[in-house]
Amino acid sequence: MVHRFGSARLDSRASVCIAALAMMLAASCGDGGGPAADPGSDPAFDAVVVPDPGMADEGPADPGPSDEGGPPRDPGGDPGPAAIVAGTPVEIDPQGVVGDALDHFASWDRSDGPYLAASPCGGWGVVFREVAPPQSGQLASALMYAMPGLDGGVRREILDARDPLPLPIQFGWGLYFDASCSARVIQAHEGGYREWIREPGLDGEWARPAAISLSLAGTLGDTPLGLSHHRMGVDRDRRPHLVFTAVMPDGGRPLVHAWRGESNWVAVPIAPGGPGVEDWLGFAFGAKASELSAVRPGIHVVYRNEAGALAYRRFNDETWLAPEVVWTPSGGDEVPTAGIALGPYDVPVIAFTAEGRSEEGDLIVSELRWATVTGSTWSSIRILNRAGAYGGNQIQRTGLGPRPAIDEDGGAHVVFLDRAYFTDGTGSRFEDTGSLRYGFRGRGEWQFATLYEQAAPTQIDQELRFAMRHAALAVSKDGTAVTVGGMVHEIDLKEGRTNFRLVAVPANNGFAR
Repeated sequence: MVHRFGSARLDSRASVCIAALAMMLAASCGDGGGPAADPGSDPAFDAVVVPDPGMADEGPADPGPSDEGGPPRDPGGDPGPAAIVAGTPVEIDPQGVVGDALDHFASWDRSDGPYLAASPCGGWGVVFREVAPPQSGQLASALMYAMPGLDGGVRREILDARDPLPLPIQFGWGLYFDASCSARVIQAHEGGYREWIREPGLDGEWARPAAISLSLAGTLGDTPLGLSHHRMGVDRDRRPHLVFTAVMPDGGRPLVHAWRGESNWVAVPIAPGGPGVEDWLGFAFGAKASELSAVRPGIHVVYRNEAGALAYRRFNDETWLAPEVVWTPSGGDEVPTAGIALGPYDVPVIAFTAEGRSEEGDLIVSELRWATVTGSTWSSIRILNRAGAYGGNQIQRTGLGPRPAIDEDGGAHVVFLDRAYFTDGTGSRFEDTGSLRYGFRGRGEWQFATLYEQAAPTQIDQELRFAMRHAALAVSKDGTAVTVGGMVHEIDLKEGRTNFRLVAVPANNGFAR
């Protein structure tokens, strides 16, 4: 494995790199220079920044976000035609792997913890794992943080560095910003959790990590031997939440929901009878504050029920409420991916992929749908079914891995991936995902743009291929500043090599003005 740090300009200021790690994590932070990324060297940098009209809408009109509970948008004069405009993609963690050991080198946490977050003071942050080249079968690794640096560069800082071991630092972390704009990283660590806090600003420093005291003996009847991490997130009041299994001395394994209270962490056992955490397609946490608006606390979950329908359920920190069917597929259709977000008063919305295949497994339909709820009754509409360049601008080739968000003005946002699928007539198939697509709806219609464009192969035996994984979304309070993230894959079949890089793409959403 090699690192390719010259392709993204680094901030010239020294970061918090420890000298002893400089050889293990080469060029990982601080003084690295290097030329700016060359947009002409990779088709993935040819971002499309104009709204995408390729939408085929069926069914009833989408009511969109409610006008209640938020001030009207003030255009503030005539700013000209609205548009979604992508900024320059920022490479954060370029790496390369020969063979099939991608899981050992992946930067992102597959538990869908928030690795990308927006600061209320502007800007964004990313927390990720970096793995150094193997030495005698051992892997040095570190938990890293990145943020915008000087002159469009990126500033990278080491949080937790590990000596070479057979396996790298294990997943289990999340990032958020508090109301004072300090970056906070919660990390599963040694059978518990700890938190890192960084002062705001480019010159901010990280405080030493502090263990999180959960005080579970009173809740569970005994002190756990350790905790097994499952999920992490924040509510709209920027309070962190955790879901984990407690390993008890008597052999019990209760599932627990914990969150930061006013002065201490609070924890409750999650009642049995709900969907297993391994079956959650998406999850969100309701606010725990005491004000009247905190009317839907607990864990909001979207999942597939036993009949294959998309379903929603909420654990209100006492019991699981009755399940609600969101969408029932017809024929051989199914929902491979879905995401959930909470709007004003923690009313949920769900973005999901509706997929249909032939009996032979050929991809026939793939579209992006948006579901809203009134009372306990859900309705959904198709908001996009046409792909961009990666899907050959074809219909029914989009909408995979959606991640929705609702801003404080009620604007709806979603990031997702296009799909490429074709056969060569001999039974060989190609299927993959690429390009970071983004959609927004405020008071008008949905608007779409491709913020990071990739080109799919045109032949099954094409040796160089591009793909995208693990889309993420961070949105400012008013919805005008958007950052999307993802993991770019560059697959060289001839060399048996995969180059991949974590990227962040800032964008301006003119439709949220």
